[in-house]
Amino acid sequence: MIEKILLLCCALELVKAGVGDIDQLKDGLPAQPYAAPEQPDPTIVKQDRPIPQRPVSTIVKQVNNVNPDGSYQYSYETSDGTAVEESGRPSTTLENQPIIVSGSFKYTAPEGSPISVQYSADENGFQLQGSHLPGA
Repeated sequence: MIEKILLLCCALELVKAGVGDIDQLKDGLPAQPYAAPEQPDPTIVKQDRPIPQRPVSTIVKQVNNVNPDGSYQYSYETSDGTAVEESGRPSTTLENQPIIVSGSFKYTAPEGSPISVQYSADENGFQLQGSHLPGA
């Protein structure tokens, strides 16, 4: 009985929504597919200029070393000139910071300017250095 009531409620909602005669329903769906309005979607932003595609870069050099004392070094370079390196070692003096880290990365920004950043995390906190960063 509950199924018949639910089916009747669904059919009435379809009729109110403009589907038309209940006889037009086939397998519980409208016989004619619903056509979307011909208005453009205002949430879609049209791009006036093409997005530049960067070539896919490949890794040309990679190093990854983890030592028994807990220290490590890793680095890699890609064919587009991107380079990353980092090293870390366990702290022998700091209780709340188990690893002291330093490293750098460099790449070319989309507008063509070179970006280079050096960083460290030690007893002085996390510090960044780079000519493009504010306050540098």
